[in-house]
Amino acid sequence: MMRSNPGETTTLTAPPWEFSVAVPASIAGPFPIAAVAKDAGGTYYSARIDLEVVPSAELLTLSVSPANVTLVEPGFPQPLAVEGRYADGIMRDLTSPGIGTVYESDDPSIVTVSAEGLIEAQGNGTATLIVTNGQVSAVVTVVVEMPTDLAIDQTATPSPVLVGEEITYGLPMQNKGGERALELRVTDGLPEGTSFVSAAGNGWSCIEAGGIVTCSRSALEAGIQSEINLVVTAPDAPGVVTNQITVATGAPDAFIDDNVSTLTTTVASAIYTLSVSRQGTGEGTVTSEPEGIDCGTACTENYPVRYAKGSN
Repeated sequence: MMRSNPGETTTLTAPPWEFSVAVPASIAGPFPIAAVAKDAGGTYYSARIDLEVVPSAELLTLSVSPANVTLVEPGFPQPLAVEGRYADGIMRDLTSPGIGTVYESDDPSIVTVSAEGLIEAQGNGTATLIVTNGQVSAVVTVVVEMPTDLAIDQTATPSPVLVGEEITYGLPMQNKGGERALELRVTDGLPEGTSFVSAAGNGWSCIEAGGIVTCSRSALEAGIQSEINLVVTAPDAPGVVTNQITVATGAPDAFIDDNVSTLTTTVASAIYTLSVSRQGTGEGTVTSEPEGIDCGTACTENYPVRYAKGSN
């Protein structure tokens, strides 16, 4: 029979089949012990147990390595190593969550951390990781600096819009990366039923062909925001229009989730309904609102109306 545990192996060739195990003072948490035996017929048997080792000394401080991290590429989790200094003067490995160590990111949109202490970039910026074991904690600063990270959004004015009127889409985008983005391209397949009017932006060259608007730009500096204004004519029937835009660059983008934006705008009928109300004599109110849409104060006009005494 052979018994093994980290750092030690013992072989027994005759009974009694008993072992004595000395747990190193530096161990905290699971301590595996495995045994393998072979009978006279040559058949092997194995078993394993994990001893849960709890230091009797008080945990004083935690140290995390590395203490400051810079990530420049997504998709490559980086491990953290955690050590605890105890009152008996011994440093013990506390990286495993099975020892009670908990990892937390204060901004998961920048960096995430797994229960095992693996950190992974999610977006450019600076975040803090908090590592806790019992009442003791430590922090790690993580800076994410991806070379290219474009993000795009959009607004529609007016919204809602009347049939046949112009919609102006504001298309702001930002280079959130750590380096200049090259060969930018914004693509917009015009919403069904709309007609192209114009597209322009400082530093952008825009063309429309077959209902697809393409705007290009040679470069956009890190941290800079730029905007394109796209103007279309709304459909001639009430309903909704959905506009989807995409931004791309000549280099691989670190995060593509924010490279696409979709926005839905309501198109209302140009026919108005009128309602008149008054209280006694004096001023009353006429309100007007497009049919087919409940837009509240966004498209209601109020006019003061004078009433003669006793009039209806």
